[in-house]
Amino acid sequence: MPRLNILHLADFRWYNATAHYALTVAQALSQKGHNVFLGLASARNLPALGGPFGKLQIFNLDYNMYDPASMVRSATVMSKLIQSARIQIVNVHTAGFHVWVALAKKLKNMEVKLVRTRGEAYPPKRNPFNMYLYSGLTDQIIVPARILAERYAEELGVECEKINHIPLGIRYFSMSDQRKVQAWKEKLGMKPEEKIVGMVGRLSPVKGHVYFIQSAELVLDKDPLTKFIIAGQDAQISQARLKRIAYRLGVLDRFVFLGKVREIEQLTSIFDLGVICSVGSETICRVLQEFMAAGKPVIGTRVNGIPDFIEPQKNGYLVEPADSQQLACAITRLLNDAELRERMGNYSRTIIQNEYSLDKFAERTLKVYLKLLEK
Repeated sequence: MPRLNILHLADFRWYNATAHYALTVAQALSQKGHNVFLGLASARNLPALGGPFGKLQIFNLDYNMYDPASMVRSATVMSKLIQSARIQIVNVHTAGFHVWVALAKKLKNMEVKLVRTRGEAYPPKRNPFNMYLYSGLTDQIIVPARILAERYAEELGVECEKINHIPLGIRYFSMSDQRKVQAWKEKLGMKPEEKIVGMVGRLSPVKGHVYFIQSAELVLDKDPLTKFIIAGQDAQISQARLKRIAYRLGVLDRFVFLGKVREIEQLTSIFDLGVICSVGSETICRVLQEFMAAGKPVIGTRVNGIPDFIEPQKNGYLVEPADSQQLACAITRLLNDAELRERMGNYSRTIIQNEYSLDKFAERTLKVYLKLLEK
C-alpha cells in the first residue's frame, strides 16, 4: 500500500465524541505508517496522547470564522502545508473547516480530495448551499452511525456511493485481573455478593440518568443486593440533583456517584453489566464500545448509533428510550443469569476484537481514501 499524505482538520471547542473520533482516526492512520497531520483550532482540549501512534503531527491553526484576519492567516498556513507536504487527502471533522476548505479548494483549484466526517446527531439542513457543499464540493462523506447515512441520502439527496459508514475504533482492553477487581470493589465499599450495574457519561438530560435511577427502584424490588454506579462529571445537571431523585425514590443507599473517572478500564472491570440509556445523541458511543471491550453484556436504548453495536439476545438488549420499566426488566434478566452474562460479555469482547479494532478503523478509512485517489 502506498504511503499517503493526509491532513485532518477540526475546530472543536471541547473534547467531545467528535474530537475523540478525529484524534483516534489520525492516530490509527499514523500508526499504519502514513504521513498524518492534525490541524486544530485549539489543541488545549486534547488529552495526553497515548502511544505508540507513529509520527502524528499536531499543530494549532489560528482559526476564527468570525475574524477575517485569522481566516486569511490560517488559509496561508494550510496552503503552504498542502504544497510542502504534498497532501493528497484533507479530511475535515467540523462544519467551519468544511466550508472553509471546500471554498478554498474551489477558488484555488487545489488538487486535493476533500472528505467530510460528520458525527453530529442533528440532521444536515436541507438548503441549496448544503446540497451543493456535500454533492458538488465534497468528494466523500464518512459517518460513524448507519442512521446518519440515511439522513444524508434523504435530506440532501447525496448519492449512496459517496456515503461511508465507518464506526469508531477502540483499543483492546486487557482481561481483568481479579485481584485488581476486588481492590476496586473494596475501595468503593462493595460487598463480594453484590452485583454491580454501571453507567458512565457526563451528567446531562440526554444521557437518561433519571430513567436509570427509576429503573433501579424496580430492579431492587427483585434483587436487593444490586449496586448501581453512576460515573461522570456535572454538565447540564448536577450529581446533587440526581442524588435527590434517588433519595425521593428510596434507593440512594444503593447508588455510588463517582464524578469523572479517568481509569475507565479499571472501573468497568467491576461491572456485571453496562447500561446506556440515552434519549438522544450517541452517534459516536465510545462508552458502549468500552463496556464491550471490557467483556461486559450491554443494555442500550434504540437511539442513533447504539443499535449498530448491540445484537439483541447475543451481547445484550435494546430497550426503548425513556422507558424505565423496560430497562428494569432487561437489567433483572441479566442479573438473574450469571451464565447468560458471561456468554454475552464474551461475545461483546469478540465483536470489538473482530470489527472495531484500531487496525480495522484505519483500514476502513484508507479504503475510502484510496478509492478517491484511484479515480
